[in-house]
Amino acid sequence: MANNEKRAAMPEKKKCALYVRVSTLMQDVDKEAGSLSSQESLLRRYVEQKNALGPETWEVVEVYRESASAKDTRRKEFQRLLRAVNDGRISAVLFCKLDRISRSVGDLLRLVEFFREHHCEFISLHENLDTSGPMGRFMLVLFGALAEFERATTAERVREKMAWRAQVAGLWNGGVPRLGYDHDPGNKGVLTPNTQERLIVETAFKTYLRTGSIRETTRLLNEAGYRTKKYHSRRGLSQGGRRFDKSGVHRLLTDHVYVGKQQHNGQWLAAQHQPLIDEALFRDVQALLARNHVVRPGRRRTTKHVFLLEGILQCKCGASMTPTWSRGRHGGEYRYYDCRRKRDDGTCNAPRVRADDIENIITQRLIRLSEDPALLAHVLEQANQGNEDQRETLRDKTNALLAKYTSTNTQIASLVDFLATGSTSTSVKERLTELEGQKAELQQALDNAREELRELKDRTANIDKTKEGLAQFANAFAQASMEQRKQLFQLLVDHAVLGDDKVTLAVFEIDLNEKPPALEGARGCPNWWTEGDSNP
Repeated sequence: MANNEKRAAMPEKKKCALYVRVSTLMQDVDKEAGSLSSQESLLRRYVEQKNALGPETWEVVEVYRESASAKDTRRKEFQRLLRAVNDGRISAVLFCKLDRISRSVGDLLRLVEFFREHHCEFISLHENLDTSGPMGRFMLVLFGALAEFERATTAERVREKMAWRAQVAGLWNGGVPRLGYDHDPGNKGVLTPNTQERLIVETAFKTYLRTGSIRETTRLLNEAGYRTKKYHSRRGLSQGGRRFDKSGVHRLLTDHVYVGKQQHNGQWLAAQHQPLIDEALFRDVQALLARNHVVRPGRRRTTKHVFLLEGILQCKCGASMTPTWSRGRHGGEYRYYDCRRKRDDGTCNAPRVRADDIENIITQRLIRLSEDPALLAHVLEQANQGNEDQRETLRDKTNALLAKYTSTNTQIASLVDFLATGSTSTSVKERLTELEGQKAELQQALDNAREELRELKDRTANIDKTKEGLAQFANAFAQASMEQRKQLFQLLVDHAVLGDDKVTLAVFEIDLNEKPPALEGARGCPNWWTEGDSNP
């Protein structure tokens, strides 16, 4: 009986958990919060003092150590701590400062309620908070609001600083310099001309003004041995140094950086770096680009040649086969399809193909497909399986992009936390700008992948409708004009790939029974049919 009374009189031990955290880039920098070991030492001394004062006995049952941002509560060790509280294994959580737990008032409020429901005390040494009483809970919310305000204010100051650098000081806000420039090692934020690359830029502008053709300018730059800017990534990987292409040359010719400006929030502002191109030359090039841009659509609309596979036929290298024609020695006109990449920079050796030949081959193949129900059924069944394989690939791609996006977000949050300590490190700010750009690119890639996935989910090969549509193909093609035949190909054929010894077709699901020969009603469901013995 006496022993039982003695055990009843003995106070239960308070099971304590210590939570220590630093941001990844702050482990040896944040002097106020301290390193993981220094935080743990402070918390253990607090427990020792509690035990010395008595009568309650405090026992440290586990220490949770974390190197992650506190922008939210989705942190591995912190989630493990919450599970321990939920299971009743912890009766008090100790940490050095509120921002070690979270920088969000909303998160703090939810955490306070969670700990209260599980009869777990919430103790912050720096703010002298103990949530076992109402005053402690009130002060917790107040300090949390101030911490969140400070973080938001600091982040806004960082953005304002970057805007000031661009708008007022005219400084480069980070990233790889344009072709023709390097970072000035003695003047942070200023670009300095690269003598060798400057020659390439000047040559590009003068060549385009002389030839009036981006294609010809691209070809001449590559023939002269010029290449895109070569640089090393932060990981030490070699980047760039490639042949020019038309889109890259167009970007170069329209880049206002070469007349001493830089872009910020969609506006071109005066910058400190030296212009490489004279304003008059730049204006002349822009005017010529504008004139050429207006002329080309008109030429295409007024041409007397109709190419049935325009926009459909692709080369084995992946580039489109573009229409062209020539006049023979005796006045005859001949239509061809030629590889765009071969014409642009000469990197493909595929020969051009007579338009009449390839158009006839594809026409006959579609007729043959329409007359063989068993083959059509087999093709469409394979198409359904192919769509499923594509969906699986896209799902993997989406998940990989999402992981990269999340990682980039975490890095950005860590840098903001680091700058919030008062650091003025230029390299960190430049890295923050670079990460923001990567984040935007990843978001766009993620949106594109998700859109592709949605489109694939909507594609289901409908054997009956496709069979009915193809059954009308021969009759509709025979009765149609050249323009109507082109419409028919555009509606029925997604694309065709011209290889060395075969032609591969991707046909749409289509119902021609509605309005022949107007040929309306195509729905996007690419279905592959490959035949390996056609060699135009």
